[in-house]
Amino acid sequence: SFGREVVERMNERGMVIDVSHMSDGGFWDVLSYSKKPVVASHSNARSICNHPRNLSDEMMKALAEKGGIAGVNFYPYFVRENGKISAEDIADHIVHMYQVGGEDFVAIGTDFDGFDEGKSDIKDIGQMGRVYDIVKQRGFTESQMEKFWCGNALRMLDAVL
Repeated sequence: SFGREVVERMNERGMVIDVSHMSDGGFWDVLSYSKKPVVASHSNARSICNHPRNLSDEMMKALAEKGGIAGVNFYPYFVRENGKISAEDIADHIVHMYQVGGEDFVAIGTDFDGFDEGKSDIKDIGQMGRVYDIVKQRGFTESQMEKFWCGNALRMLDAVL
């Protein structure tokens, strides 16, 4: 009951609820009780990289149906199990998340907070253009890219705040 009360109070106060660090059970509880969109600020597709921090397709669909978003995480072990990733691997998650949740669901979460584990050719914000170019080459429109890079996050924030 305390968790339900916290979710209710967060909704009342215009606070963004982030489920990226939650267990699967916690995720489903928050989604069932929140009256506002919820964010997974830095989570990937579990069907591509089977890590408990990533979202299942079912979770992505439910989050999208509620108006929420998921920010693609660049932490190497959440992108591929072996921790050796490229911009192409990150793009794979973006494309899959789009296919499951739609163009209003995908956001960029990165998680550039000092991780240096694994091997990635995208180590900081300076290389984001490479990810953008690869995703664009996969056939997305400028309008869709705008949503992925900032529009979806701004829409979700507007709905919550």
